[in-house]
Amino acid sequence: KTNSSYAPTSGSMLINTPTDLPPYYSGVTFSVEWKIPETFEVVRKSDKQVVFNVTKAGTENVQATVTDNRGNAKVISSYIGTNQAPEPQLSIEPRYSNTMMREPLTVIANLSGKMGHPLDRINTVSWYLDGKLVEPTNLRVMVSGVEAGVHKLKAVMTSVFNIQREYEMEIPVAKNVEPKCNVKESNYSNILRLDLICTDEDGKMAKYEWNINGEVSPYIGSYIYVSKSTGYSAVIIARGVDDSGAYSNSIEKHYTY
Repeated sequence: KTNSSYAPTSGSMLINTPTDLPPYYSGVTFSVEWKIPETFEVVRKSDKQVVFNVTKAGTENVQATVTDNRGNAKVISSYIGTNQAPEPQLSIEPRYSNTMMREPLTVIANLSGKMGHPLDRINTVSWYLDGKLVEPTNLRVMVSGVEAGVHKLKAVMTSVFNIQREYEMEIPVAKNVEPKCNVKESNYSNILRLDLICTDEDGKMAKYEWNINGEVSPYIGSYIYVSKSTGYSAVIIARGVDDSGAYSNSIEKHYTY
């Protein structure tokens, strides 16, 4: 028997020798001589069993000649048949950092589907963007900062059974229109409110960046408050970031109280 109907696969053949013989068979011993096809790789064999690897599709005959110490012999044979495995059914499955496919685009991709041989698995995948290898080599790839234009993503797959196949897809990336921003100031008795008002004609705003006295604030909201306490001074640089990661124009404000 074999573990799969497709080559390559492993298999075995077992010889059941008589047990619980009557007394007059006392002292009878058996030995087995195996005849294995040259296309099979023998893993191990004994007088009762042979274990082998089938490397090529086809039908072969495995024979065992069983003899006893009284000169009797019997030939037992079994035909082992395997088929060529179907082609792998794989394709590149991509995900993108924004639905409008705008630059700078981040692409995350992997191979999805199934292998043709039920026992085969994907071993390695090498990814190429426009003919250049993307490091490191992993089953999944992530490429950031893809600019406008039509790009080709290629996956070179090698399986555990050393089958190699290539898969390609085109990635059309649109040019991104940067957002435009301005600041609205609202004066109150003790504070000043700054609202960063932005428009993005080909997407939406994702966050806002506030640089206060040379340090970028972890706060990403669209407005901040500035203290009007005596002696306080601040240089504030603000800009917006759209959903494709593009920055708007920078707006710089100076305040001294």
